[in-house]
Amino acid sequence: MLRYVVILAVLFDLLACGSAQASQPSEEGWEQFGVSLAPTEHVGSDGSWRIMVWAWSESDSLHGTVATVRLEPGPDLECATEDRTKTVPLGPTGAGTMNWPVTLITQGDGPRHISATIRIGHSGGPAIDEQEVRLDVTIHEGSVHVERQERIRATRVERGQRFRYGGKYLVAIDESETTRPRIDSRPSIKREYVAQCPSCAADSDKADLVVTVGRNGRVTWVQPRRPWNSNIAPQLLEAAIEGAKKWRFEPAHSNGRPVADWATISVIVRRSTATR
Repeated sequence: MLRYVVILAVLFDLLACGSAQASQPSEEGWEQFGVSLAPTEHVGSDGSWRIMVWAWSESDSLHGTVATVRLEPGPDLECATEDRTKTVPLGPTGAGTMNWPVTLITQGDGPRHISATIRIGHSGGPAIDEQEVRLDVTIHEGSVHVERQERIRATRVERGQRFRYGGKYLVAIDESETTRPRIDSRPSIKREYVAQCPSCAADSDKADLVVTVGRNGRVTWVQPRRPWNSNIAPQLLEAAIEGAKKWRFEPAHSNGRPVADWATISVIVRRSTATR
């Protein structure tokens, strides 16, 4: 029971954090939903022990959607019931919290793991938001010792494009990325480009953008950086977006490998073409 109280306190902290992040309109990369697993400390004489599953959403943009949570026990571990999946509507605002206990059965001591995936979307349709977590424990002499709980991935699908929740901004990714990388170094600019806009009113202006830098150092996705560009002229924004695609970067790296990540840039737009 004490462990459940501690986990509940942590969950409230997460909800408060999500609400604070949501109040900053430019920061779209923080997932406002999640799932976590809280195990009991002891194993019964029949090899059974329980976990409390917590699932939550704080996003008003998910109005009319449902959350589906699925558990996947690892080797030497099984659910006491066949129902590993729970689906609930998120309510009129798209926000909600749910929790329920699940009984697991294991035989003998040793390391065990269980994964949980939360998928949020419209009933019968594809997932909009998705997150997977993994809980690693060690069973030893009737006790459950938590080794770690980590988020494996957190993604969003919007307008047909798949994104990774990347911290402050969304990162456009392809299907080859199956786990969330730990970013060791962020993208750095190698070459800028000054865009051309013959129809723009000013001789020189700029637009603040968020870009995804792919593994090859090229820009693969561009979007306005809000709220800075809320009143920007459409032709200026269009020119800036086209100019941003010509920038070149040293990509982000994770464990020595290049990976996609976000960057913020200010693109200068002039009536005549110039590069630097």
